[in-house]
Amino acid sequence: MPAETADDRQPSGPKKADHESVGDAPAAASAQGGASDAGDVVSYDREAVETQLKRGARQVKANCGSATDADGNRTGPWGTTRASIVLGRNGHVRKVTLEAPYDGKPVGDCVVHAFEKLLFPPYAGSSDVALEWDVELVKPKTP
Repeated sequence: MPAETADDRQPSGPKKADHESVGDAPAAASAQGGASDAGDVVSYDREAVETQLKRGARQVKANCGSATDADGNRTGPWGTTRASIVLGRNGHVRKVTLEAPYDGKPVGDCVVHAFEKLLFPPYAGSSDVALEWDVELVKPKTP
């Protein structure tokens, strides 16, 4: 029996992420790593990417709720939001954005930095991949 390759694996896939290729022909990615309606194949290692995104979400939950402004105040907002993440074919995150009221706030900046540092296996394809990932910002307990 031949060894299993990354393309043969069928990862379970997160319930929190939506995958889409970014480029000339955006389309939803399939469970095997993605194929667009235009026939483009986005062959990223979905399992490895999801592992890294889960790692980033854990970092956010553990740390970003405590982010402070220039005066040292924890101003929030706290709760659950969705991060929009663009994965570059080189294995680096190209862009992370959040919607209001999180964007531009210390907690939002913390989320962006947590996901920007993630690395995943580079992949061959004609376009980057856009993902949506839920993150939780926990309000810190007051001493």
